[in-house]
Amino acid sequence: MSVTSEASTSWKGNLADGAGDVALRVDAVMPGLAADDFARIAAEAKTGGPVSAAPSGIEITVEATLA
Repeated sequence: MSVTSEASTSWKGNLADGAGDVALRVDAVMPGLAADDFARIAAEAKTGGPVSAAPSGIEITVEATLA
């Protein structure tokens, strides 16, 4: 079992304006976990995890891959 994650950010204009984006990538090897369950967990992390508290104007994308 292994999980690798990466996050990158970019800002447009003044940081105080809260305009930018956050791209999250998660690659996992989880024997016994169904791909649809992994996708659901990743989607829940986007909307309920720490990154979901980003200011409005921040676009958050999640790319999750289960091997």
